[in-house]
Amino acid sequence: MPQRPAQPIPTIQPTTKADTFSSSTADKSGFDDMLGDVTYEMVSLEEPVPGLLHAVFDVKNFYFADRIDRYLLFERGKQGLFIDLGHPQLTGAEHLDAMLQRAEVPWSNTDVAITHFHADHVGNLPYFLSQGGRTVYHGTLPQVNEEFCRDYARVIGWPDALDTCWEEFRDTLLYIMQVQQPSAPHATILHDGDTISVGDWAISTIETPGHAPEHLCFGDARKKILFSGDHVVDAAPSLVQFGRNDHLLDHFLNTFPRLKAMDFETVFMSHHEPLYGADHIDAFYEYMIGKFKKPLAKRIEIINQLETATAKEVAASAQRSHGAFDELEFGMRVRRIAMTFSYLEYLADKGQINREEDAQSVFHYSLI
Repeated sequence: MPQRPAQPIPTIQPTTKADTFSSSTADKSGFDDMLGDVTYEMVSLEEPVPGLLHAVFDVKNFYFADRIDRYLLFERGKQGLFIDLGHPQLTGAEHLDAMLQRAEVPWSNTDVAITHFHADHVGNLPYFLSQGGRTVYHGTLPQVNEEFCRDYARVIGWPDALDTCWEEFRDTLLYIMQVQQPSAPHATILHDGDTISVGDWAISTIETPGHAPEHLCFGDARKKILFSGDHVVDAAPSLVQFGRNDHLLDHFLNTFPRLKAMDFETVFMSHHEPLYGADHIDAFYEYMIGKFKKPLAKRIEIINQLETATAKEVAASAQRSHGAFDELEFGMRVRRIAMTFSYLEYLADKGQINREEDAQSVFHYSLI
């Protein structure tokens, strides 16, 4: 297994205004207050492939998903590797013990490979560590600090985020971006091509930035099986970009030719039934890619109407048909702007619109 040491990530402490978002886990989503009415039930625990346990949860009243899929790769009686860990209020933690018991693997011989640090994937990380779980494998987390937040506020053209609502903006952004990571003795950063072996599994790391900057997929070339995390999903486009140089949508779309070339025959997803057959999988990729055409076209239409606009102005205009932008919950406003920013940066990267930075570091977009 790879033994690269984890690198420290600079952090700042949130103010009390963000306490409702905080937790002891590496929770980056800031949606703890959305979990009050959530109920869940494990509806199946099966072994679809020798050495793989797959648990499926039916989840109700959760804004982001109605299904969560959990995975354990194992060599019976010897070692195990979870792919993500679930969340105590979305899946509970008991299924982790149940899966290990079925595989006859002790906690002390169990690792986890994290696809990304959204709460529904890492909420049970404290439980994993408290039970004696071993190594936490994960991708390179963004380098986020206070100046990063200020730069983003300037780039998107939101002056209030630097003034009257600075603390709320900063704290929300830090939680969405995630600036914590597991303690160094437990953490190993994975890079593209790194391989983790468990029994007859040899899963290679595939860097797939997009849904999150640190997102990883894990694929076994011999078994032709891909564990896709949230990179492959049946959902509305929701990429959010905060770094001026991230170009997340471009990176995201560029991953699919590579995934197609790998000829996976099975894709195990985090919120959807598995996909089987290379042709079906490729068609699903195209279906996902096609979902971006409408929101991209909408942003071009808005820029045409406004002639020149910032990311915040375009996001507010896009929201207008659904209600007033300023009436959205603050964290949702931050996400909507970040989503629009990812679209605008992609369009600028592809030469479909102009991007100009003014003396105050604000990005202005216009038609070519």
